[in-house]
Amino acid sequence: MRKKFLKILAFFIGVCLIISLSRSIYQLLQAGQQLGQTEEKLAKLERDREELFEQKTYQETRFFIEKEAREKLNLSYPGEAVVILPDEKELIKQVQDFQAKTLPNYQRWLNLFI
Repeated sequence: MRKKFLKILAFFIGVCLIISLSRSIYQLLQAGQQLGQTEEKLAKLERDREELFEQKTYQETRFFIEKEAREKLNLSYPGEAVVILPDEKELIKQVQDFQAKTLPNYQRWLNLFI
């Protein structure tokens, strides 16, 4: 009877050890996944940082500052004139209207119906 009790006790101790070891392995696997996700986030943030640094470097150049001053503030060098053109769609419409006015009447009628 004592041998049977020791066998049962050893069996339960073995099962407890297996369960404990399984839990530890599972926790290690999850920690590895979290580490991988964190490394991906770090790599993305480093790429973003690099892009922002390049953008900052570009925006500090004389070319960028001059371009922004000309486009957004309509500034120019002395002796230059600022010309503001209408929107592309509006410009196309004006050209088409001008061309339509120079056409003979019979072609304008044909264009209207065709």
